[in-house]
Amino acid sequence: MARDLYINGESMTWVKFGRHINITESTGMSGSFILFELGLTQDEIRIVPKFVHQDINADDFGREICPETLWMGAECNVQMTLVHYDPFVLDAIIADSMGGTDLGGDAGVLAPFGKPMGANVAQFASGNHYMSLNILSPVESKPYRFRTGYLTGPPVEIPLGTSRTLAKLNWRFIPYVRPNASGEVYSSGVVLWDRELDTDP
Repeated sequence: MARDLYINGESMTWVKFGRHINITESTGMSGSFILFELGLTQDEIRIVPKFVHQDINADDFGREICPETLWMGAECNVQMTLVHYDPFVLDAIIADSMGGTDLGGDAGVLAPFGKPMGANVAQFASGNHYMSLNILSPVESKPYRFRTGYLTGPPVEIPLGTSRTLAKLNWRFIPYVRPNASGEVYSSGVVLWDRELDTDP
C-alpha cells in the first residue's frame, strides 16, 4: 500500500456486555446478544498500546545494556470524548467497570472489593464484567474492536453545567484469559484488539 494522508473523521462507538446487563430505558433491548450504541465522539479517539519487555542481562554487557529482550505482553488504553451519547448505556459501562452486581447493578453502587472482573467465565457470559468496545469511522471504514476492557482511573469525566455535556472516557483493555482444566493460563494467541466488529448473534 502506498503512503498517503489518513483522516478518519468522526467515530461511532458500540459496546457489548455480559448477559447480566439490562438496558431498556433507551433501547427497549437487553442482554449480550444486543450490540448497544454508545455514541459519537467529539474529536479524535486516542489508542495507546502499552508493550512490556524484560531485559536479559549478561555479565559481559554490564547492568545497563542487554544482549536480548523478552516480549512480556501488552495492554491498551483508549481515550475518547463523547459528544452525542446514550446516558443509559454509559451508566451500564460505569456500573460494570465498578464490578457490577449479580443483577447488573447501577452506576455508583460498589461491588464487593476483590471481586474478579471476569469471574472466570466466558466473554459475554452473565457475571463477566469486561466489555467489548467497537469503533467505526465512516470516512476511513477501518474499524477497531477492543475485546475485554473497562473504564479505569480516572474512568470518566461528566461536567454538569449550562453548556452541552461532553463525557470523557478512559478505557483499559487487557488480554483476558480463563484458566484451562488444569488451572493454567496461556498468553500465546490472545487477541487484544482486531479489525472485526461485534455482531448480534
